[in-house]
Amino acid sequence: MPQHILLQTYRGPERFFYDTFCNGNSITRAIAMKLGFVTEADFDKHNKTDYAPEWFEIVPGNHIIIEVLDGDHEDEYIFTIPPNRLPDPPVKLDDPRSGSALHRYLKEHCDYIQT
Repeated sequence: MPQHILLQTYRGPERFFYDTFCNGNSITRAIAMKLGFVTEADFDKHNKTDYAPEWFEIVPGNHIIIEVLDGDHEDEYIFTIPPNRLPDPPVKLDDPRSGSALHRYLKEHCDYIQT
């Protein structure tokens, strides 16, 4: 049974970004709303930010890649969804584990490579 997770890409000031990628199945905004992850009001509030949300169905073995550029320092993390699945992955826009904090949550629960 797949789980769902919210990934958010962020484009900030000139030398900062937080890009997210996943090889799981992307789900539409309509499906995210039907599943109760988000409402129109949430989208209206969120549209005032520089984050671009995308939800995915994930299963063990899928990968999530996060690239962070902060000034002249760039990191890339490649996370593998564990066989025992993720504990309560973030799916709501206001979840403090989502956005640019996602890699800290994933570091706690996934094997990963940092390049």
